[in-house]
Amino acid sequence: MDKSEQFEIQIEDMDINGNGLGRLNGYTFFVSGALPGETVRARATKRNKSYGFARTEEILTPSPH
Repeated sequence: MDKSEQFEIQIEDMDINGNGLGRLNGYTFFVSGALPGETVRARATKRNKSYGFARTEEILTPSPH
């Protein structure tokens, strides 16, 4: 996956900074603007060896909360 590629991800939890936390094929993403329970279309902004950061482009399924 390229750094700026879009992808769909299910948000499972939140980190201490308020970013959504999701996993895509075992790779962890911290997604700004996403809440637990949402499915979002996100764009990667930064990638490290074991985790990456992304921003929400579109909310596909809103959180039930």
